[in-house]
Amino acid sequence: MFRFRSLVPEGTKVLVKRIVGGLAAFLMSHGAVEPFARAQSLPTGGSVASGAATIATTGKTMTINQSTQSAIVNWNSFSIGQSYTVNIVQPNSASTMIARNALL
Repeated sequence: MFRFRSLVPEGTKVLVKRIVGGLAAFLMSHGAVEPFARAQSLPTGGSVASGAATIATTGKTMTINQSTQSAIVNWNSFSIGQSYTVNIVQPNSASTMIARNALL
């Protein structure tokens, strides 16, 4: 049986966690980072870059109807909140869709 050991002393790990946690809290409090609690309920800013597809939202459900064999859709954000649904309807099981997130 193999055992893996960390080469970083335990005290250093705790210090790094505190620094990273503090930095994250600072950035969130100043609006530089959007916390997960404030994530979008449905994807935003969808635009078809290649192929053909329509994007429609009704209530808590977004439906993407793809009418070509392949499609590329660019998004400003792609987050799906709890109790929300995104349905992707494609022509057949061999169809492909690339969803590109502009923030990545």
